[in-house]
Amino acid sequence: MLVTEEIVDAIEGKKNISFNYQGHIRLCSPHAIGLNAGKTNMVVYQFGGMTSKGPVTGDSAGNWRCMDVSQIVNLEVIGGEWHSFENHSTPSKCIDTMLAEVAY
Repeated sequence: MLVTEEIVDAIEGKKNISFNYQGHIRLCSPHAIGLNAGKTNMVVYQFGGMTSKGPVTGDSAGNWRCMDVSQIVNLEVIGGEWHSFENHSTPSKCIDTMLAEVAY
């Protein structure tokens, strides 16, 4: 299965994903995947793992990430509670053309 298909399945099933991105392990709840300037991007709520600034802690409005799907390595769908935050509907410049987004 292609990474994009796995992400779409995770979004539709509200399942968490784990992957390596820019050298850091990320634990995320994917919310949307789509295209922007010919690139496939996804919007996730990162609830665990690391970022370039250090470990992710607690629920925060600042845990939203826009990620280039082509840079994802070792994607796995994982169990656990699906995460979001009250500002989930904040417009994102990450995606111009939506391929899939979580249903609330």
